Order: sequence, then structure tokens, then C-alpha cells
Amino acid sequence: MATHPPETVYVGDDWVLLRALGSAAPGIALEWVLATRGALAQVIAPGAAVVEVIDEAAGSVSVRVPRDLSATITPGRYIDGLRVVAVDGTITTEVVGQLEVVNPGFIIQPGDSPSGDSPS
Repeated sequence: MATHPPETVYVGDDWVLLRALGSAAPGIALEWVLATRGALAQVIAPGAAVVEVIDEAAGSVSVRVPRDLSATITPGRYIDGLRVVAVDGTITTEVVGQLEVVNPGFIIQPGDSPSGDSPS
């Protein structure tokens, strides 16, 4: 299993994450998951993000998380993982790493006041 360097992404943005497998055999299925640190709970379940092989020989993979999904994530540090699903259903985690989700400051989250004041 490989580890990718820590990355930072923004709440409410379209995320495009590039990952590298040793190689990507034709016909494999790929899943990406975002979990709380310690992998206690999945925050984005497998199948919610779009995972595409960019270059089979190099094992380059693109993970796309749409902004409507990233907007639901509470800022914090998470662990993400790219998993290979074999034809027989065996799942192998290939790449993991830390993903920090931050609020860029101009995104209003549910419960926040647009003025910056606490809701009454």
C-alpha cells in the first residue's frame, strides 16, 4: 500500500485528486472513500466520487468529488483511500493519505450567520 502526500481541499469546491497506482490493469474497478481519522466513519462512501483511470501503464487515476458533495463536509482532517475491486470481488486498498478539508472563509455553512455573528 502506498501513501500520498497530505493535501488540502476546500469545502464547496470541485475536488480533482490525482493518485498513482503501480499499474491499472484493464477492467479493474476502483473505489475512493473519505473517512474520519482513525477510519471510524466513512464521510464519503465508495461510489460517490467519480474515479477514472487516466493512464493504465503509469497507473494514473483521477478522483473527482463534485462541489455539491464537498459542500457537505465539515472542515477537518480526514483519511482518503483508493481501493481496487477485483473481478472476484476482493477489495484491496492501494493508496491512502491525509486530506485536510478547509473552509476558505467565504463559504457559509449551515447554521452560520452571514454577518459572522452567532445565530440567536
